[in-house]
Amino acid sequence: MHHFQYIRSKILDQTKLINKLNIAMTVTDLQGNIVIWNKGAERLYGYQFNEVYSKNIEIIYNLIEPRKFREINITKPLLEIDNLIKIIEARTNKNEIKFVEVRFSLIYDEENSPIGIVGLGSDITEKVLIQNQLRELNIELMEINKQLIESREKTIQDEKLISMGTMALNVAHELSQPLQYIINQLFLLEEENKVNADLRSPFDLINKQVNRAIQIITDLKNFGRNTSGIEFKKLNVKSIIDEVIALVDHQTHISNINIDFHLQAKHTSILGNQEQIIQVLINLLQNSIDALENQKFKNIDIKLNSTKDFLYLSVGDNGIGIKEEDISKIFEPFYTTKSYLKGTGLGLSIIQRIIQNHHGLINLYSEYGVGTKVTIQFPLHTSISNQSKNATYENSSVILHHKEISQ
Repeated sequence: MHHFQYIRSKILDQTKLINKLNIAMTVTDLQGNIVIWNKGAERLYGYQFNEVYSKNIEIIYNLIEPRKFREINITKPLLEIDNLIKIIEARTNKNEIKFVEVRFSLIYDEENSPIGIVGLGSDITEKVLIQNQLRELNIELMEINKQLIESREKTIQDEKLISMGTMALNVAHELSQPLQYIINQLFLLEEENKVNADLRSPFDLINKQVNRAIQIITDLKNFGRNTSGIEFKKLNVKSIIDEVIALVDHQTHISNINIDFHLQAKHTSILGNQEQIIQVLINLLQNSIDALENQKFKNIDIKLNSTKDFLYLSVGDNGIGIKEEDISKIFEPFYTTKSYLKGTGLGLSIIQRIIQNHHGLINLYSEYGVGTKVTIQFPLHTSISNQSKNATYENSSVILHHKEISQ
């Protein structure tokens, strides 16, 4: 109490000067109890002197760090408080938050011992709010810039794909005629029985390589084909799955592969192009068949689920899976992890383009040594028909997951 009264007597001699200050001046003892509270403090914080006298200043100050005023006194040596500048969140008598920059200084007695703390505060609320707005604006601008960069990169990539597609069609066209001649000659040799036993092995090899070349040309044509203007109609995906399973039945039978089809969808109709959906299914099944080549037990699971608005088609296998370093590249044109005899690297690129045309979404889950599952989300025909004819769709996207297999 002695120090409390000493501080007041020492400072009150300069009351007029203190009240003329255009800043909020507070004086407390070392425990934070308010001794002096000038007119500037009354204007800033809204409390009259008689409302706060002898009360602890932590009722006003909330340190941003956050740390209570009293904790400063306890945790900081007194010499560190001297000339300490802090931005304070202050709560006014109307429960409003103001940001105040406060410079703290120590008060000493005749023996040069610290007995109190002076706080000189300036209202910087508007400055802080502007800084926060500028910070948020900067974050928004950075995000917009990021999106612009991504958009530009996508545009460049799209232009590359268009050029690649045009080139692919030209190459496919140029190769078709000589290959057709070779096929005809091979057929004539076979028909006329002019292939003797010594030539049978290289003849079969040539035949196999020609068939592979034909497959590459087919993939190139599909990749480069302009998909605009393709007719869409109501399709029953369940019927298409049955048809494709029948198409690959011979191949899966001789490879000892078991295919299970689980129909769990209430609605199975989408708006699409039948040829393209068949192509998607055949490519997915062929990928699974190739992945199962060296497995002891070979299983492919096909599932069809639906919600109110979407149909989900999934094709999963317990094959070799995809390595983590490869999974981000598998939808890139001409990228393949298969041997040169089996893959052109265009199958998944073609699937992606087809699903984009159908306003779909691809989820690919894979774990190396465990298997792969591809799930495709289609808008249901009923969902599309209930939407406006002028409705727009977001670009389809591919979501890749590693080590998240659940058959």
